[in-house]
Amino acid sequence: MYHSLSLAFQHKSHYSTNELAYVSVVLFLRCLVTADQLASYSSSNFGGPSKLTLVEVFYPQPRCQPSSDLPAPIVTTVSQNYSVSSVQASINSYFITAVKLWQIITFNGNRIEREVRTILLSMKSLHLETWPAFQKFLIDFRIYTGQYNSSDIPLIENPLKLASLLCSMSNFKGAAAAALNAIETIGQREGTNFGENSENGKSGLAGSADREDLSFFNYQMHGKDKRDYSVQKRFHFISEDRFEIIYYAANILIRCLHETLDSAIDEYCTGHLLTLLQLEWPSHAAEMVMDHIMADIRKRGSFCYFPNFADFVIEPDFLETFMFLANQESKTVALELFGPGIAASGIGY
Repeated sequence: MYHSLSLAFQHKSHYSTNELAYVSVVLFLRCLVTADQLASYSSSNFGGPSKLTLVEVFYPQPRCQPSSDLPAPIVTTVSQNYSVSSVQASINSYFITAVKLWQIITFNGNRIEREVRTILLSMKSLHLETWPAFQKFLIDFRIYTGQYNSSDIPLIENPLKLASLLCSMSNFKGAAAAALNAIETIGQREGTNFGENSENGKSGLAGSADREDLSFFNYQMHGKDKRDYSVQKRFHFISEDRFEIIYYAANILIRCLHETLDSAIDEYCTGHLLTLLQLEWPSHAAEMVMDHIMADIRKRGSFCYFPNFADFVIEPDFLETFMFLANQESKTVALELFGPGIAASGIGY
């Protein structure tokens, strides 16, 4: 039906404004209401209804100049929650259709938009100006289409969505704070420690789904050749699953730390980025970040992440990289990773 309406707008001289407006309103409300209903699911974490939240997924930008003619953003979800997974395709379809309809309505002249708004406002039972589903859609619409601005910030209560918006606006300090707040808030609501997973007796992230399934740098979304790296924007309907929240918060923090790496005044930025990047390893996107990290360390001529390195950096590829760097004959980079005593025996200075 959307395609038929789209064609009608292309030949709108054949139809009256009222006809186009009424059909647009009916189809838009159908998509909006259905997407909002599908976004609700039963959460075992909180013992009650929860909501999927639309956020932007961030990944390292290629150094090459992106084309000005980029494809439309895509919407995905990697939730392992069965009640969420069963409606993934549907919610994506309804949301994108609602977005396209709103674009048609608002980009086809003041007359159509004015008529549509008149119809919507005439439906007194909707209470359009205060209807939560519509207000939420308007924010999601602006985030999806890149039409957001600072006035949207006070309207967002969900810390994950706030982190997403602030990161899009390059407010990396605010985005990092919001991401950490999301983890703290969810932990308080669950009343549990993120280091424990009572559902299967495993601890930490090892008790979650496969790393590849929760990865935001996963290979399905990028070309296998780094030279063919995609700059297409991606959005994700994120659930309130504890592990999905941790991984998305890590995605935000990786972006924030990576974007501020060159201007960082201490080496903790590099070390923390290195630690978080292990969640996305191996992937071509993570390799791009790792290449930037190593280039920054070589440029500085030194790197100190003691005592945190021994506790948090466990990825074999990372350890091998630093072993190679530590044992180079030129020894142009001074490393302090395990303390002065151990450093002298091989992997430090």
